[in-house]
Amino acid sequence: MPTPCTVSGNLQTLTGNQIAQGRVNFQLTNTGTGNPIGVSGTSIIPALTYSVLSAPDGSFSVSLWGNDNITPTNTLYAVTFRDSQGNEVGPILYSIVGASANLNTLAATSTMTPPVITPNAVITAPTSGQTITGFGLTLPNEMLTAAAPTVAAAQVGLGSTVATTATAGTNGAAPAQVAGYLIINVAGTVQKVPYYNA
Repeated sequence: MPTPCTVSGNLQTLTGNQIAQGRVNFQLTNTGTGNPIGVSGTSIIPALTYSVLSAPDGSFSVSLWGNDNITPTNTLYAVTFRDSQGNEVGPILYSIVGASANLNTLAATSTMTPPVITPNAVITAPTSGQTITGFGLTLPNEMLTAAAPTVAAAQVGLGSTVATTATAGTNGAAPAQVAGYLIINVAGTVQKVPYYNA
């Protein structure tokens, strides 16, 4: 699972004096219009803004989600530096990536690449259930590795366990009473597969 990035730095005046109680504002930008914003591989929605005050020695530190862990890709942070008198510099664009970043040395970004998002993306390591609507789900060369889950009415749960017998029928014969039929489509033709009570 991805982890947030620790961003640090120091606020100083042009003459090198420390700025206490200054404020550094981070605004997530270049997200596009109408794009869902998330943390890759999770169901976490990152904050769009972060704000941190500088300490008496002018230093500051804040934990936020790095641009390398945010979807859509190519997002940036617009950072504004403000002193206690309300004077400010920025916004300045940064691509904040990795486990930590120091704005004292991190170079500003001079170009902005359009955001890229994969439509109808499926989270590969979800922390909760996902629902796919409107489209089918294709799983090439995949296999089931767990027992069938318990599901509600009008749902089908598939699993990896197998059985050689049912509660009825003898000598390998199928039970006389069919519990129902699964409707499938094979090569464009609708088929029905009988199933029996366990």
